[in-house]
Amino acid sequence: MQVRPIGPDRHDVVVLAVSGELDYATEQALGEAVTNAMGDHCRRLVLECAGVTFCDSQGLNRFLQLRLDLERRNIGLVLTGISTSLRAVLDLTGAIEVFVLTETVEDALRAS
Repeated sequence: MQVRPIGPDRHDVVVLAVSGELDYATEQALGEAVTNAMGDHCRRLVLECAGVTFCDSQGLNRFLQLRLDLERRNIGLVLTGISTSLRAVLDLTGAIEVFVLTETVEDALRAS
């Protein structure tokens, strides 16, 4: 799994592209990458997930925990460009209802 920043630097929004397999062996790296990328002024985290090729229950749990952690800090989380495999997991578990989803990063940046 890879996590990398995309787009220009923004003061209060962090945009990261997530790709590869998100599972037991890699989910912790997502949490670490998010922690490392976020500054004190971040108000929204956008995760571009088009490149996620696989997501198991551990990967899903990481997304859910990340959402809760950010919510406690009054930071919004937007998942964008959801891959087919990730959408299947979110749909199957009903977790899709708890996330803000957009089609593109640009849509996520325009969302309030």
